[in-house]
Amino acid sequence: MSQPRWRRLLPDTSQLWILAAVLVVIFFGVSFFNLAGEKSQVMARQRAAQQQLQTLEEQNQRLREALAETQTGANIEMKARLYYGYSYPGETRIVALPSSVQAEAPVPVTEVPQASEPFWMSLWKRLPHLDK
Repeated sequence: MSQPRWRRLLPDTSQLWILAAVLVVIFFGVSFFNLAGEKSQVMARQRAAQQQLQTLEEQNQRLREALAETQTGANIEMKARLYYGYSYPGETRIVALPSSVQAEAPVPVTEVPQASEPFWMSLWKRLPHLDK
């Protein structure tokens, strides 16, 4: 008897080496493509984070400039006059209305008639009274 039956079903050792080499190549190929995909995702996230960082740095710079401007006190009088309508004693403020407001005729103020009684009272008087 030469070889057992199960041994005859197996390939030769040279064929086993070829099969092992093919499996190793497939494994490393799949690993490479997996790493390449992950790298592209990481790079996209890094670009997004850098863009967000740049935006936040620009906003931070604008806020620092605004803070420095308000801490100097150079514009306090201008803001008081412009936004709050302050003026020195003896000064007369003249406010120019927009042209759209000037063109409109003034609306006469009419008196709103005051109701002498609430509306539900008149409804109550119309109902037939059950106490009779």
